[in-house]
Amino acid sequence: MVTDIKFRKTYLLLFIVTINLCWLSCRNNNESNTKIVWEIKTKGQTARVHFTYKNHLYVTAGKYIDYGSPNRFIYCINLKNGKIKWVFDIGNELLLQHFTLINNKIFWISNENRLIICLDAISGKKINNTLEISLIHNKKIPLNHLYYNNKCLVDRGNYKKRKPRRIYCIDKKTNKEIWSFKVRRISLIYEPDEIDFTFLIFKDKLLIGNHDGKITCVKIF
Repeated sequence: MVTDIKFRKTYLLLFIVTINLCWLSCRNNNESNTKIVWEIKTKGQTARVHFTYKNHLYVTAGKYIDYGSPNRFIYCINLKNGKIKWVFDIGNELLLQHFTLINNKIFWISNENRLIICLDAISGKKINNTLEISLIHNKKIPLNHLYYNNKCLVDRGNYKKRKPRRIYCIDKKTNKEIWSFKVRRISLIYEPDEIDFTFLIFKDKLLIGNHDGKITCVKIF
């Protein structure tokens, strides 16, 4: 009888360990070789990442809209610790879809009224614009979706089938997955499988702007 009880306890313990190992394995398959190092909430309902410069990330944040960039605030964020260096309040909602960086100056263009906002990239102070709109268009900065020359892609997932949305990287030589990160869905989005977030790669960091106003920095191992 005593032996039977000991056997049952041992069996139960092995069962629990097996379940935990399976859970860890599934978790690693969904978020392999990645870890969140910091996350901040902006003043906006939504947020977009745009580019990095001198170890800082530049972000816009504002109201939820169906297209374009959410823009009421422009952020400069320290990439190392997620601390906000400065925030520029535009004053009203604008669609800022074109931007560039020239000689420590950030230039943002509003498509609605051709307004140009020029800021010092380091201090965030507004300065007088000296460039033509055409030059700013020609020097637009693309989002970097390469991890050491390997493509980073998005899997939309499937909300009904409970398949998560992912950002993942494929080795250009072997065509195998190097790392992946599961992106949370936002409840206010009408179409849950839409790509309602932006991301870019900076060295060993994955930077995500989501439609809940949060910016997430993920370390890639």
